[in-house]
Amino acid sequence: MKRIAIFVPDLAGGGAERMIVNLANEFAARGLDTVLILAKAAGPYLRLLSAQVRLRDLDIRFGDPRVISRLAAALRSERPGALLTAMTYPNIAGILARRLVSHPFRLVISERVVLTQQSRSLPLLKEKLKPVAARRLYRSADRIVAISNGVAQDLTENIGVPTSQVEVIYNPVSGPTTDEPHPPPNHPAFSNESVPVVIGAGRLVPQKDFATLVRAFAQLRARRIAHLVILGEGPERAALEALAKKLKVSNSVWMPGYVPNPYSYMAYGTVFALSSRWEGFGNVLVEALACGCPVVSTDCPSGPREILGDGTFGRLVRVGDPLAMAQALQEAIDSPCHAEGNRSRARIFSIKAAADAYLHCLVEDKV
Repeated sequence: MKRIAIFVPDLAGGGAERMIVNLANEFAARGLDTVLILAKAAGPYLRLLSAQVRLRDLDIRFGDPRVISRLAAALRSERPGALLTAMTYPNIAGILARRLVSHPFRLVISERVVLTQQSRSLPLLKEKLKPVAARRLYRSADRIVAISNGVAQDLTENIGVPTSQVEVIYNPVSGPTTDEPHPPPNHPAFSNESVPVVIGAGRLVPQKDFATLVRAFAQLRARRIAHLVILGEGPERAALEALAKKLKVSNSVWMPGYVPNPYSYMAYGTVFALSSRWEGFGNVLVEALACGCPVVSTDCPSGPREILGDGTFGRLVRVGDPLAMAQALQEAIDSPCHAEGNRSRARIFSIKAAADAYLHCLVEDKV
């Protein structure tokens, strides 16, 4: 089998990094020579990496321009038959590094977001430059994986990538199985089983719009006793804490930060809520479904509507509408879903299915 190299900046606690770990572990478990190249070998997901995956640390900050030459040196040394990259700037780094390597290898890049939506929504110059760079460079990859149909549509209609070059592969999401029980979270929000607990999870950044979730929860809390637990860390923490205090729900809103096992929270939560303004896919929705947890999500571009089967497996509400989200949370609490139906839906997004599809792109044949 050909050696497969994978490149991302690090293994910080994000959806893309979790996907990479899942794929690398699965490739190695199938007997493939798999090397994971990191700009910096850091992040909480390092502990989840299989010992069968070889790790190569470039030991450089990803924003350093020398990362491209170091990646090229690693590729010359490893001589992989294929390279997989994920996220816009690592994709670009992979494209540029390949130009510095003499031996041929197949390059598959994975786009995680609706680039033009992200560029419009975030004021940072580097976000504005992403679509520009993608238009210039993406077509030189051998294959472009989009993690949802919405991402694929943006690539073909707005970035100018040929439809024939794009493959939609849903994220491989690991989650608890029915024979894998999780203990209740050691958290005060779960001390009274009769009190509903709303769960949110993700980086505390504007994209996730946890402010709308806090506002929705405040409306729900005005009707009944409940708790809100938001898992994750990020720069919006102080603003969210201030908002909860302003809305007089700070005693019922908990933000424990990054937790290594979110499944126990999802498994024992009453309802899971995703409030994002946009997504590429929405891994946490699949994880919540795998836990049998009822789901409420914004109908944002893109991913949630595809994951939830147009609303069959969870309630979809307008983006940035706390009133609609509060009503949907109330309905989910009062009329919980069939847990096994949610678990069955989650199995569609299995690691095995995603690995099969990625390998088809990487080696031009199913393994």
